Formats: sequence, structure tokens, C-alpha cells
Amino acid sequence: MDKQELLDVLEEQIIKEKEEKDAYGETDTWIGGYKDGQIYALTFAAKKAEWLDEPEKPEIPQFVEKEIPSAPKEALDRYYNPGVYIVPPYSYKVINWIEGHFDIFLQALFNGFEIQKQPVWVIKTFAGYLTKFETFVNNNWRAKISSSKDDKDIITFECKEKANEIATLIDGVVEEWSE
Repeated sequence: MDKQELLDVLEEQIIKEKEEKDAYGETDTWIGGYKDGQIYALTFAAKKAEWLDEPEKPEIPQFVEKEIPSAPKEALDRYYNPGVYIVPPYSYKVINWIEGHFDIFLQALFNGFEIQKQPVWVIKTFAGYLTKFETFVNNNWRAKISSSKDDKDIITFECKEKANEIATLIDGVVEEWSE
């Protein structure tokens, strides 16, 4: 049950108790006073429930997300009993990650998760960011640069070493890029 479901249940119960109170009569009767107390307690609980924070969704690597089933029970069964299901057990890479981050794995199964963004790099020169790079015969090359950081044509590199190689050719520097 999430926060909104709890608030909905409490609100329905408050409405039900108010209807029952109206059916029984005035506040000065013992049952009317009893119903007032129930309504007050439920209203108090609803106000406190609004203060609840939604659980944080942890970030997990993309390679883990690709292998874990969406149902928590199935995901845990697959980890603890790898030979039971027709689907193959987790890869060694995923098992190693789970064993090193078991608390994050459990939190991701039950609260949902975000996928970690992989770092990417860009090349910056004195004139701007690299948007096009071509090599020709005899190691000749041509580069195109954009002065705007918002240009969607800016080349991003997943491999920092490759970015460094091209940066040395065009006399640029490699920067980490956040998208």
C-alpha cells in the first residue's frame, strides 16, 4: 500500500463514520460522542499520513536492470534458487553486483528504481564543443565545432580513452558531460 492508497482508505472511513453518526443522532448521546472520537482519530491519522515520505528509489546499473524480473518474489527466487526456473540464472556480473549491493537490490525490488546514467565525455576546444570529426586518407582530419553547449549534435563518448585520443589531435580537452 502506498501513501495515496492509505489516504484514500482513511478518507473513505471518515465519510463512513460521519454517515453513521448522522444516522445515530446528536453529539450529546453516548454513541454520538463515540463517533466524534472515531472521526477525530481518523482525521488525525490522515493528517499524519500526509507527512509520510515516499520511499527513495535507488539507482541500479543498466546491466542489472536488464536481468531482474519485475516481481520481487520471482527476482529473489531466481537469486536463491537459480536452477528452479526455466529462465537462466543471473549472470556472474549481476550476481557479483547483487552480493556487493544486496540492500540496494532489495530496496529496488520493493520500492522501484532508477537506472544509473553512464558517464559520457565530450571534447572542448578553445572555440567550443566537437560536433563532427572525420578522418581522410594519410591521417588528415576535419573537425566541426559548436559554440553552444545546448547543441544536440555534440559528440559524446562512452570511452574516455577514445575521447582523449581525438582531443590530442584537435588540441582539445576532455570533459565529463551530464545529460
